[in-house]
Amino acid sequence: MSPPGAISARVEMVELLGGEALVHLSSGGAELTARLPAPLPATDGELQLIPTSVHLFDAETRERLEA
Repeated sequence: MSPPGAISARVEMVELLGGEALVHLSSGGAELTARLPAPLPATDGELQLIPTSVHLFDAETRERLEA
């Protein structure tokens, strides 16, 4: 069961960076990138993102967005 308010995102690609990875996701037409520690999700799997546990940034300005 997903936590209340969780956002479901599909894993599109995983880039290994040693002890962590950049995980490229898609959700509702939006493209997202997450930096995650191991264990890593499988490509074509899904992640549940908890809004209070993420930091969002504007792709063009790279400034942090407020929730």
